[in-house]
Formats: sequence, structure tokens, C-alpha cells
Amino acid sequence: MLKGEDHHRSSPGSGPQGAGMNGMAILRYVILTLAAAAMVFGVLVMTGVLVPARGAFPDHYRIIIGAVIFLYGMYRFLISYYRRTRP
Repeated sequence: MLKGEDHHRSSPGSGPQGAGMNGMAILRYVILTLAAAAMVFGVLVMTGVLVPARGAFPDHYRIIIGAVIFLYGMYRFLISYYRRTRP
């Protein structure tokens, strides 16, 4: 370094890149939370808590719709959980 230059380096959490990484971490946790909520919603649909068991849908439709919602939530959770951040 040249004479008179500041020898301090910015800390990892400071600056525009540090703020962006913090925002990305928050976004990741929001996505994980919504994916978990979708899985819970799918289970509640399958069990008949949210959609009445003897309602407008036959039982097999209710179970299929609940399973699809659950599997989509699980897919989103796993993809978001194992995704690596790009440098």
C-alpha cells in the first residue's frame, strides 16, 4: 500500500454487498417459511380440516389436491434449502 492510504478493510457486513447478502438471507428464510406453510396447508387439506371431508369435492380429489400442495411445498423447501449462494 502507498504511504498515507487507509489500511483498514471494510468488514464483511458493511457496504453495499454486505447489505445485499443480508437481504438475500432474509429472502431465503421467507421462502423456507412459505414452503413449510404450503406443506402444512397440504396436510390440512388432505385431512379435511380446511376443506370439509363431505363437501363439494369428493374425497379422492381433496387428497390429490392436498398431496400436490404438500409436494410442491416440499420441493420449494428442498430447492431453497440446498441452493448455494452465487459469489
